[in-house]
Amino acid sequence: MLGDLLSQSADAEPPQRALDLETKLTLISNERRRLIITILDEHGPTRRTELAREMAERQTGTRQGTEYKKRYVGIYQSHLPKLEQHDIITQTDGDIVQPGENFGEVLELLVDVRAHQGGSA
Repeated sequence: MLGDLLSQSADAEPPQRALDLETKLTLISNERRRLIITILDEHGPTRRTELAREMAERQTGTRQGTEYKKRYVGIYQSHLPKLEQHDIITQTDGDIVQPGENFGEVLELLVDVRAHQGGSA
């Protein structure tokens, strides 16, 4: 019986930890991370390549070339891992980026900040 309980608790998912305000503010302090969150909110699960193209278009007006490549490398090496570490997003083997368990928490804060600044989410 004790063995069964120990085995069940070892197999169980760890409880989801809530993000503190400082962590959430740090995560949305970067423009590219804000764009990732916004694009996922608008489009749902998105391929990493399309995410980079959409970011390049919103920031520079073009979806191709060096602007796209710069964004792809940046999100791949820095921003997506940081968001994934805090369960804001998850990534599949097929390079699909999708909202994670804490996505709603961070999106809500981002919407509130933008409303306070007079902008849109």
